[in-house]
Amino acid sequence: ILPMTTSSRASNSRSQLYAYILAAIGLGLVCTPQASAQVPFALSIQGQGVADGATVTLAANALNQTVNVQLVITYTGVQQAAISSAPSIIGSPQFTISGFTAASLLPGSSTQLSITYTPASVSLASAQFSLQYLETNPSTGATLSRGAIQLTLDGTAPKFIVTYALPANQNTLPLNDGDTLTFPATAIGSTSSIAVGIANQGSGAGTINSISVTGAAFEELGVPLLPGSVGANSVLQITLRYAPTVGQKDQGSFQVVLPDRTINITLAGSGTTPIYAYQLTQNGQTTTITPNQPAALPNVNVGSSETFSVTVTNSGNGAGVVAPVSISGAGFQITNSPPLPASFAPNASLTFTLAFTPPQAGTFTGYLAIGTNVLVFTGQGVGTQLTYSYTNAAGTTTI
Repeated sequence: ILPMTTSSRASNSRSQLYAYILAAIGLGLVCTPQASAQVPFALSIQGQGVADGATVTLAANALNQTVNVQLVITYTGVQQAAISSAPSIIGSPQFTISGFTAASLLPGSSTQLSITYTPASVSLASAQFSLQYLETNPSTGATLSRGAIQLTLDGTAPKFIVTYALPANQNTLPLNDGDTLTFPATAIGSTSSIAVGIANQGSGAGTINSISVTGAAFEELGVPLLPGSVGANSVLQITLRYAPTVGQKDQGSFQVVLPDRTINITLAGSGTTPIYAYQLTQNGQTTTITPNQPAALPNVNVGSSETFSVTVTNSGNGAGVVAPVSISGAGFQITNSPPLPASFAPNASLTFTLAFTPPQAGTFTGYLAIGTNVLVFTGQGVGTQLTYSYTNAAGTTTI
């Protein structure tokens, strides 16, 4: 390729261009200074090298939170480059340029400007960045090449929502700030769990700063080390567990802290337990009895039998189970019992029929075991009681 003439400042620039093109054709090449295959610049954003024509993604952490990066442009040619016109951005108005200053760059020198992205929506934003330059011979002022630095700008922003799914149906429902998440009624000594998802429905990755749970009966499971990032169209799955220790209502809180907002959810649960009450019915009279406290029965003649009934009522707020029932003590027996083991809901009852048949005159005690509770009954057998003895020289001995 022929060199540019030193007298070209006074020459017609169009003639120089024609001479340049003709010389190139003579070497078997077709090119023009304006159609340079590679710009004579090194580009970097935030210290990281970027190729001309590359796509640069600016990822915001939330809507309306700006992302600002510095584009440094370093001239790598051996002549001189002029950047005199402000860059243009064609596409999304969510991108803006600031800090541009016209510059004339010698080899190795740099200029810089700022690119700012302010997301107004969570959809992907795109724009084309173009910055015109002119490379000249510093001695003659002759144009060597002209072109544009080109970059594709993409802007992303996350959109977090919180969801939950109950174990009963696994339907996914949203949770909004201020909502209450209610666990199913849970028996004391057991647990209930609810799956919670923190989903990113935005166009780019987002940060979760922290997740926390309060309330002694509640805990979070499966929470990763935070702060952490969740990619676009991805979900962080965790579990909230409720473990009541008393038969009462419990309350706590679940909190998700994001860069732009905090989501607060109230947790509610109810611990359930059966509470058993016992009643004794005899001769048409009903009285409340207490485990381990003797309950007196009417006197019964020896050779006769008296029936009575015991009713067990579940006065608690949880389902109860009555395991096999047994009775011990001379003269006592169960004559009628519902099928066992039996489960019964709050306010439901089960009734057992018993009989006392004293084998002889005297006081007898019966023990009715219902689960871990024992009901105690005392009965008196009434009738003739013979005493046998013999007499000899030593006296009378009862046998």
